[in-house]
Amino acid sequence: MGANSATILSVSEDFSIEGHRIPAGDYSLLSIPGETSWTIILNSKTEQFWPPSGYESSNDVLRFEVTPKMTAESYQELGIQFVNLGFDRASLRMNWETTQVEFEMVFDTHVQAMAAIEEQLNDAESMKPGDYNQIATYYALWGGDLEKAVFLYDKVIEKSKNPPFWVMFHKAQLLAKLGKIDDATALANEVIELCEKDPVWGPKYADWAEKLIGEIQ
Repeated sequence: MGANSATILSVSEDFSIEGHRIPAGDYSLLSIPGETSWTIILNSKTEQFWPPSGYESSNDVLRFEVTPKMTAESYQELGIQFVNLGFDRASLRMNWETTQVEFEMVFDTHVQAMAAIEEQLNDAESMKPGDYNQIATYYALWGGDLEKAVFLYDKVIEKSKNPPFWVMFHKAQLLAKLGKIDDATALANEVIELCEKDPVWGPKYADWAEKLIGEIQ
């Protein structure tokens, strides 16, 4: 898949395709096109040229099938790009003329993030309010532990010189999700009061806090 020499897929972390674990490294990207199915090949030999006289299937790291589809737009030149970029995944897409094929690559982003977070939390002396805030936000969005996120937001509030109403608002949101309606309402009202002292962001967060109260009452 490329002009004269195969396109090289270079990945710095271990990843998965179709549930198959692939070590980090460089791979030549080859394919066997068909009308209804394409065989995609990742080969460990990176110097692959057309015609593939030096190709050896024993160097294949993975073979898998993908279904091609027709595109409304026609591409004169072969194009390979990453699309559908997500938190722990991305799709590699190839377009040529009116044919398109793509496959998804999945990474251990969450595992790596949690390992880094635990290491950072173990060094409590170096932790600043902003560090606790970033970790709390990660737990709230991806960590799946809302109670831990609330605990970490409390750390932000505790270590801040002035009450951070934006952090308090996010904590109120989590309390609402945890079903602690009275606590969430009380904290949201406190946020509204604190917002009066900030003419820039205060009105926006006060509005959000009022909407949160209206949603949970």
